[in-house]
Amino acid sequence: MSTFKRILSLLCVLTLVLSMVAGCGDQTVDPTDPTGSGDPTTATDPTPGTQTKVNYTVTLTSIGGSGIAGVTILAYADAELQDLQGYGQTDSSGQAVLSMPGDKTYYLTLTNVPDGYITQNSYIHRGGKLDLVLSTEVIADSNLGGVSYKLGDVMHDFTITSADGNTYTLSEMLKEKDAVVLNFWYTTCSYCIQEFPYLDTVYQNYSDNIGLLALNNYGGDNASDVAYIQESFYEYYNMAYGSIDRTGGLSFPMCYEQLGIGDAFNLQGYPTTVVIDRYGVICFVYAGGLPSEEYWSYLFDAFIGENYTQKLYTSIEELIPEKKPTGEMPSSEAIADVVVNGEMDVTFTGEVGTADAEYSWPFEIGNKAGVDCIFPTNMGVENSFATLYANVTMKAGQALAFDYYTSCESGGDMMYVLVDRIDMYQISGEGSGWNTCYTWVAPEDGEYEIAFCYLKDSNINVGDDTVYLSNFRICSIDEIDSPTYIKRECATNMKADGFGYENYVSVFYNDADGFYHVGSENGPLLMASMMMATQFSNDPVYTLAYNGLVVIDGHDYYGELVNYCSYASNSQIYSLVAVNEELCQLLKKVAEAVGIEQSENEWLQMCCYFDAYGTGGVQMTDPAAGLGYHNAFTANVGNNTVTYDRVIMPRGLFYKFVPEKSGVYRITSHSASYVEGWVFKQEDFALRAPFYTYWYNERTWTDPMNVSMVLYMEAGQAYYIDIAFGDTYETGSIDFTIEYEGATMEMLTLASPGYFTYVDENTYDVVAGGIDVALGEDGYYHELRADGTLGSVVYLDLTSYSNIFASQSVLDLIKANSFNFALTDDDQWILDYYDYLQERDFNGTDFETCMKEIWGEEFEAKWDELQVEDVLAGYYHGHGKDYTEVMNTYAKKMITSGDLKGCVAVTEELAEALQALMDKYTFAGVDHSWTKLCYYYMVYGPEA
Repeated sequence: MSTFKRILSLLCVLTLVLSMVAGCGDQTVDPTDPTGSGDPTTATDPTPGTQTKVNYTVTLTSIGGSGIAGVTILAYADAELQDLQGYGQTDSSGQAVLSMPGDKTYYLTLTNVPDGYITQNSYIHRGGKLDLVLSTEVIADSNLGGVSYKLGDVMHDFTITSADGNTYTLSEMLKEKDAVVLNFWYTTCSYCIQEFPYLDTVYQNYSDNIGLLALNNYGGDNASDVAYIQESFYEYYNMAYGSIDRTGGLSFPMCYEQLGIGDAFNLQGYPTTVVIDRYGVICFVYAGGLPSEEYWSYLFDAFIGENYTQKLYTSIEELIPEKKPTGEMPSSEAIADVVVNGEMDVTFTGEVGTADAEYSWPFEIGNKAGVDCIFPTNMGVENSFATLYANVTMKAGQALAFDYYTSCESGGDMMYVLVDRIDMYQISGEGSGWNTCYTWVAPEDGEYEIAFCYLKDSNINVGDDTVYLSNFRICSIDEIDSPTYIKRECATNMKADGFGYENYVSVFYNDADGFYHVGSENGPLLMASMMMATQFSNDPVYTLAYNGLVVIDGHDYYGELVNYCSYASNSQIYSLVAVNEELCQLLKKVAEAVGIEQSENEWLQMCCYFDAYGTGGVQMTDPAAGLGYHNAFTANVGNNTVTYDRVIMPRGLFYKFVPEKSGVYRITSHSASYVEGWVFKQEDFALRAPFYTYWYNERTWTDPMNVSMVLYMEAGQAYYIDIAFGDTYETGSIDFTIEYEGATMEMLTLASPGYFTYVDENTYDVVAGGIDVALGEDGYYHELRADGTLGSVVYLDLTSYSNIFASQSVLDLIKANSFNFALTDDDQWILDYYDYLQERDFNGTDFETCMKEIWGEEFEAKWDELQVEDVLAGYYHGHGKDYTEVMNTYAKKMITSGDLKGCVAVTEELAEALQALMDKYTFAGVDHSWTKLCYYYMVYGPEA
């Protein structure tokens, strides 16, 4: 395997973990009971010793051309299917070889065929090779209970209604389209929103061939959010992400998805794009944004046209044509003359003798900042790579160093450095000068292969769009003057028969930090590689679990392992997580289920550690620290800081806070950038469902950029604080404080924070949420507590912007005639425009003349349709009540000081007016939706 392919496989695995598409284990037939009857004696001996056996080959493919793996083929000598003669199972290419007595006709049956494939009762095999092609159709059963989709599965049918009221059925769409694309998204996902303009543009060119549904199944959104994005996307985009010269909504349907489709794909990364081909088969699953028209064009092109052949894609890179390089690699001698410093036995070569060689771009000799150097030449070439090998002879204890200068897109374009095909470093970003990398410390005398592979990802070019290398040299470990960590494997010296290893490191559990260490309790941290090939298997641990192979006594350990895979995909060192007791036991389960050696140490083949140099004896810390409850950072009363140096999905690093005394605590962020906040308990982690979500619900907290989370906490209970930038891409530090407010506390807070929600996914009944309310004997509405008693009075906020009418206060709405429900929207528009023109003195003309200029030939029809003369005369066409004077009366009763300044207590009459406002401008008929405009004093404490 070339260095490029090895690195590309790493990237593909990253794609898989972000999407987190759950898989089911393949079923196999018990060799002693191939019929599945449970009675081994019912199987006929398939290999009589007196007959000569020959190979009968069966190849099983879908109608689209893909091999169908894991299907068990049973061969019978009779058409009644009683005399079993042989059996086999199809491999990844769909082929099975059955060894049976020759010169006979056999009748074949297929078992374990995936759902959605159409089969016959039996097939005739007369010898040699038999090619069977199975057609597929979307599975009619729309019940997704227990379904876990993976690549190659046939979709279940579904019908869904979009935000604009249109209905879409998958099977019907596939009758008209070459493929259907599902795009899972949510409103505050920056990756999702930023890819939509590109998708929108390309979709308009492919809409005759491609069906597209943008599905929002995110817990924080609701149907009204989806409708708003559908209708006003580009206004939202311009407000949140910068100017783009478009208005209105998107051209493709957007749906609030409550059917369980996203759950069946086990989504944990957004956006996720799924392509279902014309045969109903899932052929592409990709988690991550595609902010490029080129990407979407390549994707759509792969699934349209008369000559379509089915293929399962695991990454977008597979769909992009590779570009062949120009130029040639300088000779080894020429490179050495420029970059080698001192005595060094080294040979430099490019990618040769592999399938990727013709696509590998060469390096070139040059100069950067006055230093002679070499650099890859694929600058500006999208989705390209350049590879250079240095074969170096070293003695035990010697270190190999080189200098580098980065001038490329951080995290996107990357120089990978591998030693003997093991990924050691990734170099990226915009540097300000030359830096040193201590690449390797030789454990023994020998020749080592050092590979440098520069990967260009997309059309984003930063700086010089490359990485420069210079000053290759051999030095002693005493010369290492910066913290350097050299990766070591935990299993060494493979056995002669290839089954296992001769040597394993000794590991020790450290009670103080909760992790295993190598050599001693304080030795290097033991780490597991979850997302890349290991000495244990060319398939990463994640892939083994995803494919349903880690099953023992009927228990599938995918659910437990996938949490650590998520940590590994977000780790500072991709794929690596420190091994705690739970992960240790899980890795042993992997070894038990899949391993060959079956020794007590086999699980260590999935592990590694790092020798530390230039650190004064300080060992490497957990690269995945803060990503889970087991390795959360510690937070204390007072000042704390969380630092983001990379994108983390799902968002956030966790800080564990254990109160010394029960009471009310306030957690406050201090940042110049917009931040969001959540608080979890340990039991919340499995579902990623926060115990507390900040909603800017405290009336006296007026900082829109920061959070102030107030909640009652029990002494000794662990709480996990997650404070993250609102922009997922943003890096830097956020300061936050934890303060003790007292044993109890009252806070003026929103009576109904958050969005409207659906209480019933079948009938779509909408609820406002928030507190229950009841009218008290004092004539005011109060909080209705769970025990039936009344709490705080409920207050209308007249002066602040609400979460419902974001740019207008209630006073603004009163002035804008919004409480006059005798007015229709058309009436209101006429009056508003009349006032607008009157303020400008009609430009010397009257209102009727102005409207003739605006409406043109439609003037008379519109003038009559809207009954303009009646409206101007004060006769309106609505059927509601005019509450304007009622609202003006309450506005005069506003409290003028203290926390409640600008508020008024809510009476039955005022609630009636507010309910009419909410019925008109939000969801009609939702009980007490007016509370979304109101506040009450929430009591925090044991009696709350």
